[in-house]
Amino acid sequence: AAPAGESADAAVADAAPTPDAAPAEAVDVEDTAPALSQFDLAKADLEKKYRKLKRKVDEDMKSSIATIDKDARAEKKKVLERAAEEKKAIAAAAEAKRKSAADAATTRREELEAQLESELAALRLAHGEQGSEL
Repeated sequence: AAPAGESADAAVADAAPTPDAAPAEAVDVEDTAPALSQFDLAKADLEKKYRKLKRKVDEDMKSSIATIDKDARAEKKKVLERAAEEKKAIAAAAEAKRKSAADAATTRREELEAQLESELAALRLAHGEQGSEL
């Protein structure tokens, strides 16, 4: 059995790299600077493209909304014009019905007046009166 100090030294020796093993790559800050710079440039470029795309989407959305609003206003105008035309047509039809009813009433009144005059004349003849009084 090995003394306590030797086993600790052996463990450290086992953990240490052997001269044949490939040395661990040392990270050189100067070597990573160009990579970071390229990353930052790529990131900035992507952010710029994103902002441009977002602006285009926003403009397209605004344009679409404006077109929809314009179309809706035009459709509303057409509907209101049709409603106004229908209202005029209804008013014209109502006026025609009123005039027709008034004409029919006038005709009927004239017919009744003629019938009454005829009956009055018949009564006068029947009673032998020649005057206008009955």
